[in-house]
This record gives sequence, C-alpha cells and structure tokens, in this order.
Amino acid sequence: MQPGPRPSRTGRRSQRARPLPPCAAGRSCGRDGRGTAPRSRTGHEPSRRARRAARASYAAPSPWSQGLPLPPLPIVLCLEEYASIFQKRPLTQSSLYDRTVLCCSCREESLMSTKSAARKRRLSLMTAGLAMAVTLSACTSLPGKRASGSEGDGYRFAGVFCVCFSNAYVAWKEGFFEEEGVKVDDFVMTAGGSDTFAALAGGDADFGLSGLDAITRGIETGIDVRGVATVSPEFYSLAVDADEADGVQSVADLKGKRISVSKVGSASWAFLKLLLEKEGMTEKDVEIVPLGSINTTMTGLKSGKVDAAVIWEPGTAQGVADGSAKVVASALDPADHQAIYGSKSSISMTLGVTQNFIDENPAVVEGAVRALDKANKWMHQHTAAEIADVIAPFAKGLDHDILVAAVEATMDTMPKTVAVSEKAYTASAERLKGAEIIKSVPAVDTVFDCKVGECVK
Repeated sequence: MQPGPRPSRTGRRSQRARPLPPCAAGRSCGRDGRGTAPRSRTGHEPSRRARRAARASYAAPSPWSQGLPLPPLPIVLCLEEYASIFQKRPLTQSSLYDRTVLCCSCREESLMSTKSAARKRRLSLMTAGLAMAVTLSACTSLPGKRASGSEGDGYRFAGVFCVCFSNAYVAWKEGFFEEEGVKVDDFVMTAGGSDTFAALAGGDADFGLSGLDAITRGIETGIDVRGVATVSPEFYSLAVDADEADGVQSVADLKGKRISVSKVGSASWAFLKLLLEKEGMTEKDVEIVPLGSINTTMTGLKSGKVDAAVIWEPGTAQGVADGSAKVVASALDPADHQAIYGSKSSISMTLGVTQNFIDENPAVVEGAVRALDKANKWMHQHTAAEIADVIAPFAKGLDHDILVAAVEATMDTMPKTVAVSEKAYTASAERLKGAEIIKSVPAVDTVFDCKVGECVK
C-alpha cells in the first residue's frame, strides 16, 4: 500500500493540538482546561521509547517525598477519555508525572457494562504505563469542582481502599451520613495517601481519609488541612515474600532490599520510615518502590518485583492465608505496636477537611463526625461477617472469608469512638518526629479542629 500524502505543517500542528472530547458532567480535562494532550508523531500507538519514559516518570520520587511543598494538584482526565486517547496518543514524561486518572462519572452501567469494556480500560491504563489501581467497584466519580446547583450537590470523599476505613464505608452504606444531613455523592478511590491529600488540599474532594503524617507535614508547609476525627489507629504491616523469608528475621535483615509502599509521601511510606529508624537505618539503606493499591502491592510481592512490602488489610489476611507473605512487623500486633510507638494507642488515619470548608460548612463537618461515630458503635455491635457484608462492594472480587479475617484483625484495635485522643496523637506524632518525617510535634488543637470534632486527653 502506498503511503498517503504527508500532512501540511499546519495540519500536523492541528493534529498535535486537537482538543479532546469534554468530560462527563461538564468537567474539563487537561492543564489548560481545553483538554489537549500530546500525540505521537504517527497519531497511533505510543512508541516503545514513550512507554519507557512513561514508566520511568511514574516511578520518579515526588518533591513531597523530599520534604518540599506538595507538587501541583493532579491534572485530571476522565477514565473513559483516557482509555480512548492513549490507544492513539502517548503520555509524555512530564505530562504523566502530575496526572491522576479516575472515573469521570458515577454511572456504573457506563463504566462496568461489560467485562470486555473493563478489560479495555485496564489495558489502556497499562499502555500508558500507569499502574494505578482505581477501585471501580464502588462506582466512584472524578474529583472535580462542583458547579453550583448541579446534579452533584452532595459531598465527595477520597481515600485508598483499606479495611481500616470500614467505618467510613459503613457510615455511607448504612445511611448514617444521610441521617446526619451529609449527602455523599461519591467515594473516590485514589492510588495513595499523597494523592488523597493533594485532592483534599486542592478542593477536589470535600473529605479525605488522610494520614496523620500528611496533615502534620501539610501544616508545616502552610497547607490548611485539619483532622476532625480519628478514623483508624496504626494498622500497617511489613511483610516479606514467603519463599525468601528464611533469611529475614527482622527489619534490619532487609538492608539493601527492595521494599514497596503505596506511594512515596504516603502513610505506608511513613510507617516504613518508622521501622527503619528503629533499626538505625534510613531510606538510603533500602530501595523504595511505589506500587499503588493493595492489589498491585500484593502482586508485586508475589511476583518477586520487591523483596518486602508495607501492606494493609485485606492484603495482610490474604497473604497469610495463601502462604505468599510472612509478616515481619505489624502495628495490629499489640507487642509490635508498643515497640514501634511506645504506646498501646495511636492515630494513623483521620477524617481530613480544609479549614475553609470547616468555616463555611461547620454543621456538615459536625454531621460527618457524628455519622462516623455511629458507624464505629455499629461495628462494635456486629460481627466481622456482618461488617464484611456491608463493605463487600468496595472489595469486589475478594474472597469473603479473607475479607472477614481482615475485618476481625482490624476490629481488634478499632476504637469505639472517633474522638481524638491527645495521648494517641502524641504517641504517633513523636514517632513521626523521631523518623524525621515532621520537624516538630504541633499542639493537638493545631492539627485537629476540636470545635467541630471532639478532642479528649
């Protein structure tokens, strides 16, 4: 076949700047709001070089991980558009670095209508080199500015999938948020805690299930996000590949090894830093590999991509059950918790809100705190199996027995109230300072808004 005529200079330029279709619900995509994206020279499949550059940029450490201010808020693309765009166009190294890809609408029938459609989207994401585990089972929608009077007049929550967030899932599915006057439009599953915090700080999520480390570091850099409730105490575990476990008896044995976290700058990264610091080690003594969600983390551990991983439920229960992982240290174990934090109590995850949102919507925030508290009480009055039944839509595809085991392990340390314990806060914050994650320990009422939430000694 003879090649067609070469496009004119003007034609090539218009190809490169061709605007993308608008996002669902009227939300725009792209850095300049017009939805433009780079194309390959041929306009077809990304080149091998482009794919390598994309993968390299995804693994690049962020400025946030180095103690600098947060990088620019993620530029957002619709998942539907993303899939269609990058069957034809590659992401450049710079454009991939600051993008987060999430669903653009909460229409389950459009996102998950067929297995083949879901498979196409997954393949498109892989083609772009983005190993982002976006949990679609909960019908999440894209974080974006909500237009006044639009259909989405409720509020958006954001966070990774974790059994430690069961109280938030229960508060939504059992109607506690609604009872307290808090309409939840959607629950965005992010790829890591740093993504959650960025979305929250930038106003792309109203509530974020955020790590204490992220909020305290944000305060140090002038980012006005506050915690209003305790969502979970420390819950992470460090596990090694069971096949290589014989030579690993402690964290010190992992010197020089590859260890995964969800993202550099996330709470899982902070937990690893704590463990290393206890052994007189630093990040430089290991190779940190960001793998995203618990699914991709467990896959990385089983495949040998990493030697060890910071994991969380339900991944811990799954790894132990199938014999693929050996736990070296766990915050869910009372003895390990005491050794790591010097206390029986701690705070890992909080319900984060910007101070501006609190000032403008104090009744909404107070209602969200009360709803979470109701959920905690409900969970302590029901069995692990009953809790698992409620949160199962968030863990689609996970074996029910594994989910029940994960809930049981989590409930052993779950407090009965979401009130912020100053003692628990101090224990966690002191450890963050000791690991040089934060410079100093702020007063509890600096990190938490104790007017809309409740702070106790």
